[in-house]
Amino acid sequence: MKKGVFYTIISFMIVGVLFIFYSSTPMETEQTELAVVQDRISQADTFIHDLEHDYLEHIVRATGYQTLYSLTEEMKDRGQTGFFLDLEETFGHLMMTGQIGIDDIPSMQGKTLDKRLLDLKANVDETLFIDLTYKNPVIEVYQDDATGPWALGLNLTLTLDMKTEAASWTKTLETMALLDISGLEDPFFNIHTDGNVDRLIVPTEIADWDSEALKEHLDAETYVHNERAPSFFDRLRNNIVPSACCGIESMISPDVINAGIVKQMSYVDHCYFSELCPGSEPGNVQLFNVDGITTQNFEFMLEPYHISFYNISNEEIEQVIP
Repeated sequence: MKKGVFYTIISFMIVGVLFIFYSSTPMETEQTELAVVQDRISQADTFIHDLEHDYLEHIVRATGYQTLYSLTEEMKDRGQTGFFLDLEETFGHLMMTGQIGIDDIPSMQGKTLDKRLLDLKANVDETLFIDLTYKNPVIEVYQDDATGPWALGLNLTLTLDMKTEAASWTKTLETMALLDISGLEDPFFNIHTDGNVDRLIVPTEIADWDSEALKEHLDAETYVHNERAPSFFDRLRNNIVPSACCGIESMISPDVINAGIVKQMSYVDHCYFSELCPGSEPGNVQLFNVDGITTQNFEFMLEPYHISFYNISNEEIEQVIP
């Protein structure tokens, strides 16, 4: 009798344990799956934040520099026909596709914005299990008060669609990167000298001007901000218009003259190459040699505005007789 009661109790306990086990297992499984989903959503949110505030800017800056280099090299190869009046459209298309018009540019292959975004898609799909696609990219390149004369601004706007097993997002991102132009090549010189003279953009550190400072500036082949000069962006278009925010200029040096590019013009680069500076135009010539700079073999001259800008005294100038 006692044995029968004992076995009955044991049987009830076993049934109870099995009931608890099998009834709790689905709940624990659901909680585990929910935790996994929540973790993936949290990872996706972190990725979106990092993409918007860090990764995308790095991608835009790296691709922007590559595009600028490729564009400059293509301009030099094309010579006098190398300036692009539709520079914004050309730059954006080259950055996105690696093409100018329908021509593939070798230095952009594998380095376009499209390729970098596809690489990003593959990476997040593999590591974060996020299906990422982009659409409606818009690229803007410009110079303004915010960039100043020594940088290009680059804006990218695009829409991202992101999906996980548990959620989906659609978000429009806007990213801005600055491209420092210091140390980059100025194709304006190369093209206007038929490929004979290359010049890098190096901003001068001179703040107080006189004839000695001007000679130092000339010898060092540096650039200075001048609101009556064209910006770097406009130099890429051969658009000689004043830019109050971003105008830059350099001096014609002896290597330009030695290349056979000889003109009776002001030796400020954009004046010399374009023949568009007041006082330096045919029929309106007011040019002056500068003591200590002008020599028999290097007939350096400036027009009145730049004599004033570089603070050259009347005692140091002599008018050129046409």
